[in-house]
Amino acid sequence: MPNLIQSLRAHDLAHLRIVAGLWGGELISGESEAALKELTTALLDPGLVREVMDSLPGEARSALEDLGEAGSRIPWVIFARQYGEIRPAGAGRRDREQLYLNPISTAETLFYRAFLARAFFDTPNGAQEFAYIPDDLAKILEQKRQKEHQGEPPEPQASAKGIIPEPPGRLATPR
Repeated sequence: MPNLIQSLRAHDLAHLRIVAGLWGGELISGESEAALKELTTALLDPGLVREVMDSLPGEARSALEDLGEAGSRIPWVIFARQYGEIRPAGAGRRDREQLYLNPISTAETLFYRAFLARAFFDTPNGAQEFAYIPDDLAKILEQKRQKEHQGEPPEPQASAKGIIPEPPGRLATPR
């Protein structure tokens, strides 16, 4: 399956900026290819992936788990029936109406955060459209899922700025 760079390559610079903003970041580059590399590098940080995934609504996390358990891809018609459609919109409508701020479905929530992509893949019955998680992102999500199932304590999560938050309270002082 395609990786994150391949999945986002068809999108314009404004879409890449939207994704970055929804992940709590900002793109520095003003050129599409450089911005794409900048964005994918940031999005593939395991701590940030966990943080963004944990902030998703429950239905979106459930959709990601379903996709992961299905080998990271599900036929689009089946996925859309359960998790909704992505509104067709050009760049002008997307930016004017800010569709990404008010998603109408779980699919749209995941799409604008780059957790979900759609593409045609060859099957024994011919080309078929699939909902999928980009390969490199799917590997990070699978590692997170395996740790949770093994009962390992979660690792400290880095914030979007790369700072690990301090635990609440203060250290005890000796007497």
